[in-house]
Amino acid sequence: MARSLRRSGARSDGQQVRRTYGDDAGRRLPIRVAFIAALPYVVAMRRIAFMTLGVLKQPVGHPEVQGFVDRLAANYAAAEGSAGFFARSIRDVNTWEHSWGPVIRPQCTPQDLPLERYAMTLSLWENLEAVAAYAYHGVHAEALARRADWFVRGSWPAYVAWWVPLDHVPRWNEGTDRIDHLYSHGPTAYAFNFRKPFDGDGAKLTLDRRRMMPPARA
Repeated sequence: MARSLRRSGARSDGQQVRRTYGDDAGRRLPIRVAFIAALPYVVAMRRIAFMTLGVLKQPVGHPEVQGFVDRLAANYAAAEGSAGFFARSIRDVNTWEHSWGPVIRPQCTPQDLPLERYAMTLSLWENLEAVAAYAYHGVHAEALARRADWFVRGSWPAYVAWWVPLDHVPRWNEGTDRIDHLYSHGPTAYAFNFRKPFDGDGAKLTLDRRRMMPPARA
């Protein structure tokens, strides 16, 4: 598939201008120079798609959840600066729409709530350990510790992971389908979590705990 270099000038919710490459479908992913360092995953021709899900106690804009909103920019920046991060769906602050398709609520969550009560992300990573290193350390770990302050408790999964081909950009309906599958069937090769992960071939996987730690500061 032909690809061409281009410069993206649109501001996103992360307020960054990113250099990207595009494919014939119009999808764009950031160039990652460090991608070569992930040679084993290149050979496997797969990446981790990762969706997070939370239902806020109040809609965005309410003072009760402002602490969560105030931390978004720092968490986006931390994710994008993490080793193993590849790309994420970016929300246009003018249209409120995401670059990887419209946001769809999973069936396992309350269906009578406005989308403004849903806090969801969709991203691509080189491996599951890289996601864990970001999620359980630094600014995201601090926000995670305060989850009960902003989010309602529910039986639905807080996240889901699955493998995708290197040239695949996951859509939001794909992620919500995986969330619902994890909710209904538990961890499988189709949709899994950190506790019971699977590799790209569908076999049970043991995570490398050393790679789940953030890189040491120089």
